[in-house]
Formats: sequence, structure tokens, C-alpha cells
Amino acid sequence: MGAVTLVAVVLRVLLMVAYVPAILSYPDESSYVEAAAGSLFGNPFRPAGYSLFLRIVHVVSANLQFTIAVQHVIGLLTAVGVYALARRIGAGRWTALLPAALVAVSGDQLYLEHVLLSDGLYLTIIVLATYCALRVLDASPERPGRMLAGLGWALAAGVAIAALTSVRTLGVALAPVLVLWLLVVGGPKWRRRVLLAGLAAAACGLLLLGYAFAQKQATGVFGLSRFSGWPLYARVATFADCRKFTPPPGTRVLCQPTPSSLRPGPAFYIWNSRSPAERAFGFPPAHGALLARFADAAILGQPLDYLYTASRDLLRYVYPHLVHGPDWGTEPQLLTLNTRSRSIEALNRPSVQAYWHPPPVKLRHGILDALERWRSVFVIHGWMLAVSTVLALSGLALSPDRRTRQALALLTVGALVLLVVSVAVTNYDYRNGIPSSVLLLVAAARSVEILWPRARQLFGRAAG
Repeated sequence: MGAVTLVAVVLRVLLMVAYVPAILSYPDESSYVEAAAGSLFGNPFRPAGYSLFLRIVHVVSANLQFTIAVQHVIGLLTAVGVYALARRIGAGRWTALLPAALVAVSGDQLYLEHVLLSDGLYLTIIVLATYCALRVLDASPERPGRMLAGLGWALAAGVAIAALTSVRTLGVALAPVLVLWLLVVGGPKWRRRVLLAGLAAAACGLLLLGYAFAQKQATGVFGLSRFSGWPLYARVATFADCRKFTPPPGTRVLCQPTPSSLRPGPAFYIWNSRSPAERAFGFPPAHGALLARFADAAILGQPLDYLYTASRDLLRYVYPHLVHGPDWGTEPQLLTLNTRSRSIEALNRPSVQAYWHPPPVKLRHGILDALERWRSVFVIHGWMLAVSTVLALSGLALSPDRRTRQALALLTVGALVLLVVSVAVTNYDYRNGIPSSVLLLVAAARSVEILWPRARQLFGRAAG
């Protein structure tokens, strides 16, 4: 563990020296910074949680490099959390070290800690929420002290998922996973299971309700997001054929004669001024409810096309290049450490400069080239996600004890739900697959320990 920590720290120090003060070449960064500097709910496309984090750190120090250093420290703590998670589900020390080490030295993790995006904090809270939920399994219903501890861990898991949703709205998909899991594994008596699940649901629900009210106070819109139906509209716009369903009133203008094979990707339909929705209704999030009705009608009228499109994007987490094009979602190459986009940097610079007054961006290309070569090797590749999924499901099916099955079920189902929901309601984004990959790697590591004795026994019989 010490050697892994040393390598992880050295990598982060090198990146902070080589890319000063931060990577400012990702398009979404200014939206978070502007919300941190002004109204937390000022940007309709991003939830307020990460901007609140930036504001809190800014109170401590108005130095951008301090904020980036804090994000790197959080990244290291996330790796420790992954190790604790693996140990909690029964993995041995060396086995638990494997997924933790990959998070600690991952090139993608380095990038996401060095940029003003919510991904690093998002992964940290996912690991925390999962750990808190797993601690419920250790609470004995026969011992009052442990029973109370179980209630506390269930409460903490619900709070963590509410915080997760405030950082990235997709995180709300884990709320029903947690509640249903507690209803199944919460103990031998149904009353205790209901109590645990109800407490987690209440904690999460009340906090999210408070978030929705806070947004209403700030913007007049009650809800978790003001983006509304735009992402789902972009999801269906690539295949929607109005000959196969009846567009709701006021939405026929969204119908396209262009064959689906010749249409651009989902990003075009949200962000391009030439998209049918923007031409008819203006810039997002205007008329989001109307776009949602169009999307629902398209899905009901073309369920097979919808399933095909979502399934294809799901496969892209294993093989990103299944679909090509700038409008088809973020791909791994956008997270390169030695690439600088001056045009995007120029868009981010005014808001960053106003909030932190940072020094000019400087790159030491020799170090960054070496770090990028490292990143090309030490990332969670698509084949790792595929293998981890197979191993996690196998371990879940063949686990000899109930507690391990329960733990593997939470990690595996939670990871797969996040992946499926991400492609069901919006387009593929390589970044969305990273948290699921981490959970599946933890489950896979434990599953290897379960499957290895069986495999040895099987090979022994075959040899005999």
C-alpha cells in the first residue's frame, strides 16, 4: 500500500508542476465556476453541488492551485475508500489493493482531479454511499447497540445519495437501488427491513425535497434539474420518425425527413443552433416539458429503435469507437493530459480569472508527454469493464455465503443501473462509465477470490 501511495502522490505532484494552474480546456468548466461565484442555481444544465464545493474551498483559499490540490487529496482518499470497500465485502489485503491501486494511479483520475469538473467528487461520494450501505450488513438485530448503528449507516447512505444527486443528477438512480436492497437484506424481520429502507428513503427524499425548494426560491422552478426534457429529446432525435407515432400538439416542428443513418449525434440537438428544437423553441432549457412529451411519444412509438440506440451506447463503454463523430458523446481521447485547447481555454478563462485571479496557463510538455504515456496504459479500459462485469455476476451467482452475495449485489446492480440509466436518458459519455467501472472492479476482485478455488478444483479434475 505504501508503494502505491508513493507513486500516486508523485504522479499528482508532477501534474501540478507540469500543468499550471489547472486544465482549463474542457467546455463545461466555466458553468461550474460561474455558479460558484454567483447563484448556485444560476446554470440550468448543472446541479449545484460541485459549485458549492468550489465555493467552500474558495473560502479557505482564493488560490486556484489550492482548489486543485484539494481535489487531488480527495482523489487519494477515494482510492483509500475503494480499498476499504473491497475489504468490507471480504476481499483479502492484496486483492483489495488491486482496484484501489488502479484508482490511485489512473490517468483518467489524474485528469479529472486537475480539471474543474464534478467527476472526482462524484466518484468519492459514490464510494462513500456504498460503504455506508454495506456497513448495515454488520448491524446485528439481536444487539441494540449494533441495531442503532445499522440505522445510522442507513441514514448516512441516504444522505450520501442525496449529496451525490446534488453533484450530478444521474446519481438519483442509486436511491431506489439502495431502498430496494435494504428491503431485501436488512434483516430476518420485515419490520426491521422496512425501518432501514424507510429511514434511508426519508433522509434522501427530504434532502432532495429541500434542494428542489431551494432551486425554486432561486429560479422559480421546483425540481432537481431545470434541464428538463432536453437530454431525452436529444436521445430520441437521432431516430424519431413521425410516421411511426403521433407527435404531441406543438411538437410536429421537431419531425425530420432526414434518414436516421444520416443524422448527427445527440449533442447536436441540444447545443447546435441549427437543431430543430433550438430553431423552434430557443436555447435550452426553454420548453423542456414539451420536448419531454415528444420524446415519450417517440419512445412509445418506436420502442425497438430506442432500445437499439440505448444498447449501442451501452456497448460503447466497452468499445467507445462503435460510433464516431463529434456529436456522439465524450470519448476517452478528450481526457488527454498533454493536450491544450486554447479556444476552449479562452471561453473558460474569464470566469476562472474573475473568481481566482490565477497565473497564466503553463505547460511543461516533457513531463506531460510522460504522464500521457502513463495514462494510455493505466486507465480502466473497456475490456476491463467487460471482464469485471462477467466476474462480478459470476461471483454473485456462485458466492458460498449470504453476506457476500448481498454485498456483491449492491455493487454490481448499482454499477449497472448507473450505466443503463446514463444511456437511457441521455447520450453516451465516457466519463459516466468511470464510477460504474470502479464499483465493478471492486466486485470483480472479490469474485476472483470466490471463483479461483472452484476453477482450481475443476482444472484438477480435468487433469486427473
